[in-house]
Amino acid sequence: MDGFEVTRKIREHLQANKLPEPYIVALTASNNAEEGKHERIQVGMKDFIPKPAKRGHFEAAFERYFEWSKERPQN
Repeated sequence: MDGFEVTRKIREHLQANKLPEPYIVALTASNNAEEGKHERIQVGMKDFIPKPAKRGHFEAAFERYFEWSKERPQN
């Protein structure tokens, strides 16, 4: 099972149980942000970190998450 299938299953479970939308980050071997972008968006991934992952990649992803979480309605 790859990350796309896992993301689909997570989303299906959350939607079926009316749970809030998560911020799913792909960890990918590609350094190219455009490669696989359509499928990542289609399955519901919000972000990606390329491998080999460096501290700055995680810091940037956290910053994007914090911005995303500010824009979401609070439950």
